[in-house]
Amino acid sequence: METNVEKPEAAERDLAASVIFTIYCHQHIESGRRYVGQTKKKMLQRWNQHVYTATRESKGWSHFANAIRKYGKDAFSHEILEICYDLEFSNAAEKKWIAHFDTTNPEKGYNFKSGGDHRPHPVRNPWNRPEFRERVTASVTVGLSDPVIQANRAAGNAKQRQTRAEPAFRAEASERTREVALRPEVMAKNVATLQKIIQDPEYQKTQSERWQDPAYRAQCSTGLSRGTKLLKDKTHCPAGHEYTEQNTAIRKGGTRACRACHNARTRARVPTGPKPTQCSRGHQLTSDLVFANAGIWRCKFCNRARVAKYHKSAAVVSA
Repeated sequence: METNVEKPEAAERDLAASVIFTIYCHQHIESGRRYVGQTKKKMLQRWNQHVYTATRESKGWSHFANAIRKYGKDAFSHEILEICYDLEFSNAAEKKWIAHFDTTNPEKGYNFKSGGDHRPHPVRNPWNRPEFRERVTASVTVGLSDPVIQANRAAGNAKQRQTRAEPAFRAEASERTREVALRPEVMAKNVATLQKIIQDPEYQKTQSERWQDPAYRAQCSTGLSRGTKLLKDKTHCPAGHEYTEQNTAIRKGGTRACRACHNARTRARVPTGPKPTQCSRGHQLTSDLVFANAGIWRCKFCNRARVAKYHKSAAVVSA
């Protein structure tokens, strides 16, 4: 059945900000009996409430709750009948659909009433009542001061710290975090959020003012100095070679480089096989027309052709 959308005639009504009422129908697949209702929630959220009520309440069960318990929640299909943007329209639509399917007839449905009598009710937050806050605060204070509860909390915290300190748990948590962080949609969202923050004039002004503070600059410098000191304190490279005077090279930036690792990378780039006499495109190769790159022998003719093709495509793109 197609979904009908009915809106109030008042053109000045802001539909985006108004409450949306959904007229829904839950149907028992085998018997065809229906239950029609309305909700301001999503249809499946309201269905989950019906299931919760049917399986957990001890009295006041309706025909519909009895059917859910008897047949199970998977025995029903769900359908949105109509969307309304006003309570008056929603009440009229609920009454119309109940009459259309005749769901007050026990042979055809589970509705007790003919519908259309929903009234809005104010949402009250009990935390706004001082007596409620005092009662909850006193209850929590008494509970936290109980030695048994304190011992249970301490034991639970200790067990949690022990679990988090296990290498397997840390590795699994790191893998999950890495997997989520590398999702394209997450990366795009993080980049967009960071760009929005950086381009915010208020943020830029705040950061500029913070940088004028000598204490903040000293704190940043301390962090950099601590990181540099940790690198200087290392006695071996990541591959395990010791940073001796003969095995250490100083880069332009002042950092150290392992000569043994550098020599190993250089040897890996040199081909081990003999020089070819002909490339894959048929060029006759002599010793001066062959060069080594990334561990393989390459043809200078083919390399010049690739470079020329690259520059030609780059010129077309820039034009």
